Amino acid sequence: MAEGIDASIFICTLLRELLYGKPEANLFPIVCFTDCKSLHDALKSQEFVSEKRLRLEISEIKEQLQNL
Repeated sequence: MAEGIDASIFICTLLRELLYGKPEANLFPIVCFTDCKSLHDALKSQEFVSEKRLRLEISEIKEQLQNL
């Protein structure tokens, strides 16, 4: 999901620049879907995930979702 969010932010920024010349305008909403219940629960929870590498990915996804 982290890679998908990164790619969608890049594509939206690129389209905004090409079409409107405004890279900072929020013209294209990004909506994320998952079928992984544990990912959904980890994103909604305030508790830490047990694996360190997964903890970094979850925190990155949370930060990106807040900035959308």
